[in-house]
Formats: sequence, structure tokens, C-alpha cells
Amino acid sequence: YLNVPPARIPGEGGAQLDDLPADGELIRAALLDAFDRQRQVDLAARLVARHLTLGHSPQALIATLARALLREDAGFHAYQMLEAGVRQFTAWGDTDEGRHILIAVARYLAAHSPTERAALQTADIARRLMRGGELPVTVYDYRPNLFTAHQTTKSSDSVSLHPCSTREAL
Repeated sequence: YLNVPPARIPGEGGAQLDDLPADGELIRAALLDAFDRQRQVDLAARLVARHLTLGHSPQALIATLARALLREDAGFHAYQMLEAGVRQFTAWGDTDEGRHILIAVARYLAAHSPTERAALQTADIARRLMRGGELPVTVYDYRPNLFTAHQTTKSSDSVSLHPCSTREAL
């Protein structure tokens, strides 16, 4: 673990970034897309390096990193990493060191993405229900041969289980 060589900074040492988009919005969209797939650590680092090297807004990039984190089922440490990285970038400014920090944040987030995103799904379902939407619900009683499931499509309907014969349960 301690003998792992440091990761190279994209764009340094002859590494080219010209194969990546040049427009800031396209770079940020590609970064979000990279966070949707596993094993995209290097691509995320290259996109952040490209964004900053071309002089695009670091604040827009930070907002994209925050958006990527918020849509994941991230733990406390991921939020700490983003916050610490942003604070360090603010202290160093748009310098080589500051850019290296944001590249490291992107690498960390990419290494932990994507997650199940169940928390976001829960929030979407709650918002849909608050707006009066419908949600299909199926309730099962797992006691053998006693009940069948009853499905409803409205959140306000009651869900009931109906007795059934042994023949229906099989």
C-alpha cells in the first residue's frame, strides 16, 4: 500500500489531453458520465485536468463534482473529501497545486462511483408522492398457504391480504 507510486498528473510529462472535449460544458457533462461507470478514475482525472488547463471556471467544475457526489449514496468520508479538497483549492488558488487537489478529488469520487443510488431513488419516490403521484405497491405475506398478495396503485389506498385456499397458494 505504501509502496504504490504516485499517480501521474494528466497532461504532464508529454501526456496529451487533446482527445477530450474543449468546451467547458461538454467536459463537465463527460465527467458526470464518467461517474456513471465503474473504473473511470483516469478518465475523470483527465477531464478535470483538461477543464482547468483550458482555463474554464473552477467554480463550475466544483459544482459538477458536488452534483456527482450528491447523486450517489455517499458516506461521510466522501463529503469530507470534497469539502477538504474545495477548501484546499481555495487556499492554493488556480495554481498547479490547486489543480492537483481537484484532480485528486475527482479521482477519489470516481473510485467510489457509481453507488446503488438508493437514497436518490427514495427522494424521487417521496417527491412523486408529495405531488400526488401514484406508486404501485405489492405486499406479500410469506406465511405459507395463508394469504395472497394484493396490489394497489394509489398511495392512499389500503393494502389488504385475502385468505386463499391451499390449492390457490400452491
